[in-house]
Amino acid sequence: MISHEPVDLRFRLERFSPENADLVLAWRNSEHIRANSLNDEVIQREDHLRFVNNLKDRTDRNFFIVHIQGAPVAVLNVNVNDGIGNWGCYLGGSEKNAVRPGIFPILIGVAGVIAFELLACNELRSDVLQSNMPPQTMNSFLGIPMTESRIEIRPSGQEIYIVCYALTKDMWPSVLSKLKIILTKQQKSLLEVFSKNKSQLISA
Repeated sequence: MISHEPVDLRFRLERFSPENADLVLAWRNSEHIRANSLNDEVIQREDHLRFVNNLKDRTDRNFFIVHIQGAPVAVLNVNVNDGIGNWGCYLGGSEKNAVRPGIFPILIGVAGVIAFELLACNELRSDVLQSNMPPQTMNSFLGIPMTESRIEIRPSGQEIYIVCYALTKDMWPSVLSKLKIILTKQQKSLLEVFSKNKSQLISA
């Protein structure tokens, strides 16, 4: 039965589009975001628009702007291949403004809901630069295990060390419970609203 109750729009996901290209690029090309990205290149607008066009009608590659309380705060992506999801995120704004307590745990929760409840993944993986400690600390607290580490070469030629993590579907309930411990009451409410109304809170 279709519910006609109004949906709480304090939390929603907006898919990448030509209309939000300038906002995404302003965030993505900022120095502090590139410093923590596998690809440290400055992305040109025409290349980003080509990328956005290639995302149309694809359910295996999902890139979103996250809106909380009506304001865009982060970018989140969840891609899937043969039941294995890969996710990543970065916070919007300047390096100073990007420090928002509780946002990263919410993004982990949203990525899990999308991967395990919408995309039917069996596993959700993520790659983190070894120098980027906050995500590693959070993964350790949540019990998300490190699976391997590797060395990659950035487009700039810099050698970087990558730490890889994998969250299985069986582990998800335990991780979600730990997430709720560190979220405020309001943040837990936002995550619960998204989980309940996820299909309605993701733009077409």
